[in-house]
Amino acid sequence: DYGDLSATIASVVIDREARTPVLGTDPSAGSIREPILKVTSLMRALGYTQNERVPTVRFNDMNTKIGQMAHSFETVFSFFLPEQIPNCGPSTAASLSSPESIKLEMPLIIGMLNGFFSLVKYGLSDCRIGFGVYPGSVVCAISKELIFTAKELELLISGMPDIDIDDLKKNTDCQGWKATDKEIS
Repeated sequence: DYGDLSATIASVVIDREARTPVLGTDPSAGSIREPILKVTSLMRALGYTQNERVPTVRFNDMNTKIGQMAHSFETVFSFFLPEQIPNCGPSTAASLSSPESIKLEMPLIIGMLNGFFSLVKYGLSDCRIGFGVYPGSVVCAISKELIFTAKELELLISGMPDIDIDDLKKNTDCQGWKATDKEIS
């Protein structure tokens, strides 16, 4: 049944690949999904339904935002070069091709994340650099800035380069222990 959490957990627990620790170290296991498939998968997961007044789904500037749009090939040879090998990671060491990895560039990743946040919050619209062509809610009309800039995304992923211990102590509320305690449990 749709939304059955026990069925989801069972499928993960029963799946051979989910239980095999060897596959975690195997560079040939798994695959990268194409950007447009990630978008349509999220829309399906969110239960997206088309507005009756607008008969087709219309995306805006997807080549610039995520690096790919359905039926909009960069060349006659499809979206990706079949011999593409990533610049780093286990696939490089094993000389495995990964055509979809050519779209893993920081501006496209940020475009994907901005579009995902917009899709979740405002639906398929142009709000906050969203994927849609139609204007979204009034709230989004107030501000069109990016949800994350490259620097903010780096901060979210990597954290601050230095930890300010005094600021951490001042802004941390810990119950059941004192600052003089040697161990926090």
